[in-house]
Amino acid sequence: MNERADARWLSESRELALACDAHGIIQWADVRARNLLRAHPGAALTTLAVPGTEEKTQALLSRAVVSEIRGWELSLVCHGKPATVSFSARPNGEGGVELFGFVYPEGYGGAIEHLSRALTEIVNLNREIVRQQREIERQRTELTRTHRELDESNRGVVTLHAEIEEKADALRRTSEVRSRVLANVSHEFRTPLHSILGLSQLLLDGTDGPLSEEQQKQLRFIRTSAEELSQLVNDVLDLSKAEAGKVTLRADLFTASDFFAALRGMLRPLLPSHPGVDLLFELPEGDITLETDQGKVAQILRNLITNALKFTEQGRVVASAVRRGDEVVFRVQDTGIGIAAAHFDRIFEEFGQIDGPVQRKHKGTGLGLALSRRLGELLGGTLAVESELGEGSTFTLTIPATHPEVRELATLAARPLDPSRSPVLIVEDDRKTMFIYEKFLSLAGFQVVPARTVDDARKQLGTFRPAAIVLDIMLEGEATWDFLAEVKQSPETREIPVLVASPTKSNARARSAPTSSGSSPPIRITCSAS
Repeated sequence: MNERADARWLSESRELALACDAHGIIQWADVRARNLLRAHPGAALTTLAVPGTEEKTQALLSRAVVSEIRGWELSLVCHGKPATVSFSARPNGEGGVELFGFVYPEGYGGAIEHLSRALTEIVNLNREIVRQQREIERQRTELTRTHRELDESNRGVVTLHAEIEEKADALRRTSEVRSRVLANVSHEFRTPLHSILGLSQLLLDGTDGPLSEEQQKQLRFIRTSAEELSQLVNDVLDLSKAEAGKVTLRADLFTASDFFAALRGMLRPLLPSHPGVDLLFELPEGDITLETDQGKVAQILRNLITNALKFTEQGRVVASAVRRGDEVVFRVQDTGIGIAAAHFDRIFEEFGQIDGPVQRKHKGTGLGLALSRRLGELLGGTLAVESELGEGSTFTLTIPATHPEVRELATLAARPLDPSRSPVLIVEDDRKTMFIYEKFLSLAGFQVVPARTVDDARKQLGTFRPAAIVLDIMLEGEATWDFLAEVKQSPETREIPVLVASPTKSNARARSAPTSSGSSPPIRITCSAS
């Protein structure tokens, strides 16, 4: 049993020993040296070396003769294959050398090479990490500096923003004062202007006796100047209302053909003063239906056509309309003097006018186009111009066929009544105010049913019984007081609570609305300064 264990150990062990003389001839070799390296006495140790490594083997023998060495690796042939053997050697005192070796396992060389590559990669990675750390440190320093600069800039921006806000507040206050002054002064101008216009017309008509030709000429000058001043006052008032957001939307359902027919009749008196110019209205093949503020569309096109007639001495002015998706495009084209591209922005400025012989001949207020663009924006659209000098101009008004406010209110009105919510009829033509009612009343568990006009309110009352009515008593162009009286007099509606919303103090008049029974009507009044 011990002999088999010894034999197994001898076969598995990779340690070996041998002795050589001073010339490298093997004098003695143990069993493992003979088995692993085929090292037999009488053979030269260099013959066991892998070809090309004989010099390293001879160097080991030369050094070991004179001194002890450790960890000297040689490449020797082991079982016919190259193997790495680590030797320790020392002189044997007789001029020879004693060698003790260890044969590394197969694949050791590859493992060493792999380890070497891994170490090389680790070194390179460490160098890259060091480089990146230096770069990060540099970037950190740069970021710190940039942050400091940004912090300083931010403080400057905050200071500048505060100054801008202060100036903006001052400009807003100035603008509000200007608008109020313009509105008040313009309003005060209207009465004496109407007097001048009326009296001058009476004199021109010869009501108080005939006038000489010179007197008539002077009166016509007076009346023309008063008309121009009246137009200026009207434009200033309209523009002030538009800037203040106090323009009321009066949406109507109308067709382009009916609209153009009315506009043609309105502008026909202007043609005799423009001989040689034809005014044409091109109707679309299929009629176009719009639901928006017809009066404001007419005001815009009237300004555009009037301007086109002023600055077209020969040729024609053409007004047209086409449907484009959900929008309607109105165009006013002329063959007049045209406008240089550099002046496109200027003509839409308040009091912005271009100096020229034709412009001086037809001096205007300089507010028509500014007001038209502002009204176009209120209609949810745009007003643009295309023109070249001497080639005429084309002004294009693009607006939604159905005004956004009308669409939103229609969506609100089309909702079916929710049995779990009490309906409240809101008679209001302002979308923002309607939105506020919708938010607050929906939170309180009510359902808002909108009515933009008194007629809409009457139709709604014929289909359902609201829990309450909120009435804007100052609806423009509406007989709201008569409607309130109708509600309070009718046996079907007189018990419905009515909340009267008014910008003026109308408490007494609202509460005095007559009822058929003479009882005190359930009316509440809320006043606002808007």
